[in-house]
Amino acid sequence: DTRNDVLKRDLKDVKFKTGDCVIASGVLNDDPYSGDDVRFTRGASKIDIDHLVSLSDAWQKGASKWEPSKRIALANDPLNLLAVSAGPNRSKGDGDTATW
Repeated sequence: DTRNDVLKRDLKDVKFKTGDCVIASGVLNDDPYSGDDVRFTRGASKIDIDHLVSLSDAWQKGASKWEPSKRIALANDPLNLLAVSAGPNRSKGDGDTATW
């Protein structure tokens, strides 16, 4: 799934659950929003997968007119997704980056 793909790409010292598909733990070094190193453990919510261009912002700027398949592609585009510290990401909300 997309979340595990992004975690695999962005975390260091990754450990997998059986089968190498699901990330069990890892470390996000130098979080892009806080600068901190953040430990990830499956089930905890210290790391979010952020849409760099939020889906709400995209919707307001024209994605509402897109075909559903194009909106799904944006939602899962690895170039628009980044593992980040949950706290700063949640304070950013769904606005555009310039507003945050």
